[in-house]
Amino acid sequence: MWPANSGVKPVVTPVVTPVVTPVVTPVVTPVVTPVVTPVVDVAWIGDVLSRYRWNGWFGYDYRVLSKMRNPSKSDKTYLANGVRNNRPYAQKYTFTYDKKLTVVSPNSNDNVVSFTLGPYATKLMVAEYKDANTRFSWRFISLKLGGV
Repeated sequence: MWPANSGVKPVVTPVVTPVVTPVVTPVVTPVVTPVVTPVVDVAWIGDVLSRYRWNGWFGYDYRVLSKMRNPSKSDKTYLANGVRNNRPYAQKYTFTYDKKLTVVSPNSNDNVVSFTLGPYATKLMVAEYKDANTRFSWRFISLKLGGV
């Protein structure tokens, strides 16, 4: 107890234990929107092209759709051409496409597509116009036809 003769009561200061509230830094997870590259529907293009007749030309047959677009799949514009070997023996074909186009099927090396077709075999090639407003010209495609 307190001494009786002092007459002074001590001042008691309460001990306050500080409560430390941690600073919460919110973690923001970025929303990543995937880039969807439209896939060329080569099967659809081949189906459309197959509805056209073959045209004969010195050792091979061809059919061409100079401009086509599948609006439900993409806003890209394509040139589609098919070739058929109309000979009873294999032939080598080398198609070179103008730089106004990009070959998308089959894979090409610098817009050059080379392959050998067996007797009466066919091949489909699809190229995308770099500018959809480009007008078609037969100069966009050159062919070198050779024996095997």
